[in-house]
Amino acid sequence: QEVSSRPFEVRMDPRVKTPQSDLQQQFDLSLACMDGMALTYQSIEAIHAMKSTDPKLKTLEADLTNLHGDMAHLLDVFQSADAKPTDQAVTSERQAQQRLATLLNQWAEIKNAAH
Repeated sequence: QEVSSRPFEVRMDPRVKTPQSDLQQQFDLSLACMDGMALTYQSIEAIHAMKSTDPKLKTLEADLTNLHGDMAHLLDVFQSADAKPTDQAVTSERQAQQRLATLLNQWAEIKNAAH
């Protein structure tokens, strides 16, 4: 089997007039949402694996699940158009990241207390 390769150039759709800096912001915020969703999912799965009936864990699991959904919605908002993210969406993402940090700290405290 013969394999060949050719260089190619990826170009921006000429119909998109959004500045590169705005597209970079959209990309960065989308990536932050995806990373946050991965962290919430991993934490939820770890909580499930504990098979605990502790009300604190049940509340934490519910909060993480809600946050996961919020981040998924934000990701949809950021990816819905090749445009500068709105101030409201940027603020919402920042608040979601703060909630994530708080919930992950709670999860770490619960795990440390269990050991």
